[in-house]
This record gives sequence, structure tokens and C-alpha cells, in this order.
Amino acid sequence: MLASLTGTCSDKNVVLRKEWHALSTGQRREYIKAVRCLQSKPATPPAGPARTRFEQFVLAHADQSLLIHFSGLLLPWHRYFLSLYEKALRDECGYQGHQPYWDWCRSAANPLNASIFDGTDTSLGSNGKAIPHAGINLTNPVGPPPVSFFLRPAGSGGGCVSGPFENLTLHLDGSNAGASTPLKLRDRPRCLTRDFSWPILDESNSYPRVLDLIINSSDIHNFLSAVEATDGVHPGGHLFIGGDSLNLFTSPNEPLFYLHHAMLDRVWAIWQSRDWSARQNALDGTLTAKNYPPSANATVDDDMMVGNLGASRRIGEVMSTVGGYLCYVYD
Repeated sequence: MLASLTGTCSDKNVVLRKEWHALSTGQRREYIKAVRCLQSKPATPPAGPARTRFEQFVLAHADQSLLIHFSGLLLPWHRYFLSLYEKALRDECGYQGHQPYWDWCRSAANPLNASIFDGTDTSLGSNGKAIPHAGINLTNPVGPPPVSFFLRPAGSGGGCVSGPFENLTLHLDGSNAGASTPLKLRDRPRCLTRDFSWPILDESNSYPRVLDLIINSSDIHNFLSAVEATDGVHPGGHLFIGGDSLNLFTSPNEPLFYLHHAMLDRVWAIWQSRDWSARQNALDGTLTAKNYPPSANATVDDDMMVGNLGASRRIGEVMSTVGGYLCYVYD
């Protein structure tokens, strides 16, 4: 990847995004402090229903959700979105580091004992408090009619988390009637809940699954199809966490969202690097979720919209993590 450094990105200014467990305890505390800063910092006008800067990221994601999932926008849009979140942590909340990622593979065999989830002040919070509950019948929010459903089995939590985000009050809640019908946002004050399901993570996000994805996906169509499959690494992380992470629209309410998507971005970058000339600008899919309503194929010249988080960017500007506009690599 470093061989493809271009534009203003060089070996002098390229930055390293590290895995959570590679951060020192002090670095972890600094990251958590910056996230909590965004969660308390008033939203920048025009804010709409968002109360805080953190919620403005939730809102931007919700507003674009019928375009940026199950489409050619999934990977580049979230790469750009992560870069804006990282920038806000640094520029607005004094964070000196860079966006970490969560390596699903190292947690897959025994996530409940992973230090990232141990509920201490150097973790990203615990599983939710264990409460008796049934599985959730999730409505598929995108794609053509008829509306379909998916049963997510009950996990081992279900209640509020402990740790750095135990006093966080979530407000934004997004939903629709399924089948790419319009988004409805409401104010629903609640705690951050999680419902870890170890079997989901072990099935979808283990070392063998990730290695198979990277090594055996011969082209972007195969890669993206595997990423977004029901048992793929992208749904797998969300389905493992449970709680707000299950909400296609407002999943960035969950602080783990950004580390999960940083890992997805890392996997994509590794896959790209294995055949850079063929894969740097490889896209698959249209500009709407499951091509409903029908739309054109995504190209590097299409714009990505992020509301008032930042300027629109061409997809081509973020197809490389070291292409000039972006300038980072993963450890």
C-alpha cells in the first residue's frame, strides 16, 4: 500500500491506525475522552433533530442509509464517514491519536473476556446487563417489496451497558416500514444497550472467515457479496453487538460502530492491496440499496453526500487510503 502513496500523502505524513488492543491504557482513555466530548458537545447549526456533534454523525448516516447499504457506496462512503469522525475527534475534542479498529478475529472465540468489552474505564463498555428476553424479528428496511424479516436470536445481555458509556442517553431512533420506504426519525430517550451473541461473531468474523474473504474473493463483486451476506463480516459485527447496532439507520449511536467499520475498511484495504492495479478503483453495485429504486452503477466520479458533516466528495477521492485526500494505513 505504501508504494501507492500519491499527492500530498507521503511517508513523512502518513498515519497509522492501530487495533484497540495495541493502544496503551492511556491512549484508550484519550480516545474514550474524545468520544465522550463529541457526545456532550452541542451540535453545529443547522442541526435538525441532532442535539450533539455525536448525534450529527448518527443523523448523517440515517439520512443516507437507503443509498449507502447494499450498494456501490457501502465501502467508500463509510471510509469517508470514518475520516470525518476521526477529524472531529482530533480537531474539536483534542484527540492526539487516530481512529482505532476492532479486530473481530481476536475476539471471535471468546468475546466476553476481551478487554475491549470488560466494562472498565479503558474499555468501550460491557455487554448489556443480562435480562431474560426473546429473539428479535428484524424488518429488512431496504430493497423492493414485499417486506422481508430476519430473526436475530437472543444473546447473553439485552440491558444497559456498564463502563464509560453507562450514563449515555441516546435520543435518535430511525425506522421505516421496510422495502426502502421513507425514513422516520423520532426522539426516544434510552440507555445504550447491547446483547452480545458469541455464535454470530464466531461464525461470521473469525480468522478463517476473514482470511477466506481476503484471499478467495477474486473480484469486487465476489468480495462485496461476501461482505454483505447475512453471515458476512459487515452484518456479523452489528448482529453480534445487538442493541442499537441492529438499526440500519441509527447504528452510529453505538460507539463500537466506528471501530467495527474501521476493521471493515482495513479488510477492504488489504484486499485492494493484493492486486492494486485492478482493485484500486473497483466498484460493484448501483447508487441505491439493492438497486431499489433502480439507479445507475456507482462510478468513481459519483459524489458522496454527508449532510453538514463536510463537503461532498467524489468516490474516486477515497478509493485509496493513501491517495492524497486520505493519508493513513493500518497496522
